[in-house]
Amino acid sequence: MEFSYTKNLGIGRQVRYDPLISVTLIGEKEIDIYSLIDSGSPSNLFSADYAKAAGIDLSNAKLVEVHGVNGKQDGFLKKVTMRFLGKEWQSDVVFCERSEDHDLLGGEGFFQYFDVSFRYYERKFSISPVPALHWKNN
Repeated sequence: MEFSYTKNLGIGRQVRYDPLISVTLIGEKEIDIYSLIDSGSPSNLFSADYAKAAGIDLSNAKLVEVHGVNGKQDGFLKKVTMRFLGKEWQSDVVFCERSEDHDLLGGEGFFQYFDVSFRYYERKFSISPVPALHWKNN
């Protein structure tokens, strides 16, 4: 499926274009999370507020240290169910306090399940599920 980059204001209010999509986090409730597809992020990184809103208990999650452009902080690693393009999968997600504009979809947890092709020069990108046996639904 093809998507268009989203126009945003970056540092110094400069216009930039980002590959943003909405994925669904599934817990006791389903929450849609508008996320940046980030090929530089090793994992999915979501605000802890989303875990709470979806009814996901982080009390038994593994405590991890998150390193990013804003320094380091503690996060909680938890395997959760996610949905995008009609596909559901189990993914490790790091939940932490986030002040950035968007949550992140990274290598483990997103790129391992989806083939992503960036065409920044056209401000377009395409995403398709990888042909795999680990899908919960087809």
